[in-house]
Amino acid sequence: MLRVEGGYAFGVPPLISHVYHLLCHGLPRMQSFYQAESQVTLPAGSQVELSDVVSVTPRAAPHAPREASSWYGSFGARAPRAPPIFTSTGRNGEAVAADRRIRDVQSFKELLRVIQEGLAKFDEGTLVIALCTGAKLVDERSLSSISSHAAWVTLVERVHGAIPCLEPRGLSMAAYACAKLALNKDALLSELADCSVRKAADFSSTDVAKICWAFAKLDFVQEALAFWKEMAQVVLHKVGTARHVELSMIAWAFGTAQQGTSAMYAELGACTLRMLQDLTPQCLANIAVAFARQNLPDRELFEAISRRSRSLVAEFADFDVTNLCWAQARANQVDPDLFEQLATHTVCSRFVKRYSAEMVAQMCWAFAVAKVQHSPLFCELSDFIAKHASVFEVQYVANCAWAYATLGVPEASAWQALARECKGGRLWRYTQDQLSAVCWAFTRIRWQDAELFQDMLQVASQRLAEFDTQSLLNFLSAVVVLREEDWFSVGEDELREDPKEILDSLLDSVMLQLQENQMQPEE
Repeated sequence: MLRVEGGYAFGVPPLISHVYHLLCHGLPRMQSFYQAESQVTLPAGSQVELSDVVSVTPRAAPHAPREASSWYGSFGARAPRAPPIFTSTGRNGEAVAADRRIRDVQSFKELLRVIQEGLAKFDEGTLVIALCTGAKLVDERSLSSISSHAAWVTLVERVHGAIPCLEPRGLSMAAYACAKLALNKDALLSELADCSVRKAADFSSTDVAKICWAFAKLDFVQEALAFWKEMAQVVLHKVGTARHVELSMIAWAFGTAQQGTSAMYAELGACTLRMLQDLTPQCLANIAVAFARQNLPDRELFEAISRRSRSLVAEFADFDVTNLCWAQARANQVDPDLFEQLATHTVCSRFVKRYSAEMVAQMCWAFAVAKVQHSPLFCELSDFIAKHASVFEVQYVANCAWAYATLGVPEASAWQALARECKGGRLWRYTQDQLSAVCWAFTRIRWQDAELFQDMLQVASQRLAEFDTQSLLNFLSAVVVLREEDWFSVGEDELREDPKEILDSLLDSVMLQLQENQMQPEE
């Protein structure tokens, strides 16, 4: 006689008993496990893919407590069922059929057709799935045109109206889709933020990672300070359950938004140390940047990040290199050996050829702060500057000039390109610290260009009142060098005024301004 207890068959070989238990209990539970695990896939860049699995929570009776999450599993390991997207009394067959049609579409045009034909039958879950599917199918080139489609506009409006019914998973999915679609509608985002505050206790680490990443990407920060304050508490208590991808997204989001409490960052740091061997270069860079932006130079954390990074140098992408170098320099936690290795990796991988102007400026600034002059790297950076300085923002010109002067990089082609971007009235666009930086840089390397120095002195002489004490000191050192050097003999015939008189007048003006500032650093 076959005896069954607790789903196991006794009196038969163990393997048969095991299979019997699996057939009775394991398969449905493994299906639930698959749904839960399919909610989030590995990221592309710093992003997590959107879920297309709809799960619902039954509407609770009035004043009844919210339904607790159910957990299922087999053979001792218990896996969560798919988190609900929205609260519902039950889904109708038409909505479920619409879900299937949406999952099968291959283009945005096809998605629009499905929306036009069935939007009236969509429930809250289908609305979120349609929005998320649109975010997957639309590329950057066509983002600006999607608002011209009436069906899409109506869908977004319906999603907005459905927000109060969404659960944390649905809220985070909708917010993430908005970020991917560059859908920066204040009313919609504000509703998402308000509902998230009310339901914060039910957010998982996945949910908080996705929604915070989305709000940071959309620069929705000052309008939702209550949201960020509440999410910081969620992170504090739940980041310990995060996967490394979610840890990276959370760090990037709060660092970019410059939000979060010291306790939250302490917990982020502790989780980083525990998960260190699982962290990728992008995760390491994102976490380092977050702590650097918040002026939290945690030595133990940065040393651990450096150790892990040295073992992964070959896996670093271009943006991982620039971000980590910038973060270490900003936090004054520089690892010179790591800088050398990353510089060599950058040159061997030919990263500089696909850098943006901002990345070039970041690398120049970081290596100057670190006092690491890697000749092959700066040779490639100089080639980039010589070719593309004309499209640099003034901040990038100032950063590069300051960095090259600090390290004494003698690449004439780069200096000539930077000098061109400082002449012809362009210096009027520079802030006082940028102006003092380029003045200091060109005088430090004894650059010979009378037109450039004439422009510098003329602009600075009329803007001294804008300078803080540090900028005045930098500019004073530049004026002293110019006064000592015979710089004005180069192109003296082209000068509009007597350079000696300009310098003497500027020296007096700078000293008077310093006295007015009482030689005290400004706040």
